[in-house]
Amino acid sequence: MISSINERRDRELKLKFYSRRGVDEYWIIDRQEKRVEVYRRENAALTLVKTLEEDDALESPLLPGFRCKVSEIFMDIERTPVLFRPIIAAFH
Repeated sequence: MISSINERRDRELKLKFYSRRGVDEYWIIDRQEKRVEVYRRENAALTLVKTLEEDDALESPLLPGFRCKVSEIFMDIERTPVLFRPIIAAFH
């Protein structure tokens, strides 16, 4: 989950770090824009493969059978007190 304070860190520094460490998939959840960016390993680097909007569903070849509507991610965030949002977002 990105925040306006840490957006550069999440979009640039963490992405590069995870890419160098061999992570196969990385999701950036943008609660302000209500979208999810999906990065997957291609040619030894994490590359943006799709941007999902609220009407889309998040699926991953790394999690067979997993499917979550993007709108449901943001419903949970909106119902959760601000203090606990980063903790819950870590589990999505």
